[in-house]
Amino acid sequence: TRNNCVYLDAWSVDGVDVLTATRKYCSAYGKTTYLGLATYGGTYAYLRRFFSKSSNILANLDEYVSSGRSNVDSTDCSGTDGAQVCEFEFYLPDSYQVKSYHQQAAIAAPVNLASAIGSTSGCSVTAGELSVKTLGACSLDVPVTWDFEGSLVVEFETRGCYEADCTTPVTGQQSSITPHWFFEPFRSSLGSTGRETPDLWWISDGGRYGLGDYQWDNSATDQTWYGPA
Repeated sequence: TRNNCVYLDAWSVDGVDVLTATRKYCSAYGKTTYLGLATYGGTYAYLRRFFSKSSNILANLDEYVSSGRSNVDSTDCSGTDGAQVCEFEFYLPDSYQVKSYHQQAAIAAPVNLASAIGSTSGCSVTAGELSVKTLGACSLDVPVTWDFEGSLVVEFETRGCYEADCTTPVTGQQSSITPHWFFEPFRSSLGSTGRETPDLWWISDGGRYGLGDYQWDNSATDQTWYGPA
């Protein structure tokens, strides 16, 4: 988060960054929301191995200390013409406590999906895999308050299918938009059961085949298509 907005700075699929431009959503700043998943009609979606980690970036004196740079410059040194060696050291108040440059705060890694889903009306968990039925949605008990300095990294594996048991192979562009499902970082409550934008999605029809985003502040005409990955 920065400048009173939440920014999407990177989106990687199988190690490849697919994001065409940074996205932002300012309405979420300062609010607490939940991460979750939703599906379009005719799509069943699955998620597993869900990891989430935040990193708060230090600033000012903390940044100097942790990076090894001095907060004293040459104007603080005496001597002329090299007559005296100038050693740059830290001036620290007696109350200062040394901190790590990246203060890692694990939200949950990995998330226990079976105990994390807020509603079972559209979702269920079997053998560590979250299943979302067609036109279903659920939040995970991973609340995020969007007012921190730093970043939030989320990692997971996902797939979309025509049926609950994924019997029909899906390869390349389809005649309809399904399979079509969404990762949603700004779900309003743990118990909510409907789709809640903005989100990131996979869509399967020929005109928009691949990855995309929907209803971020700077999406193109409400949605931006990135193509397949």
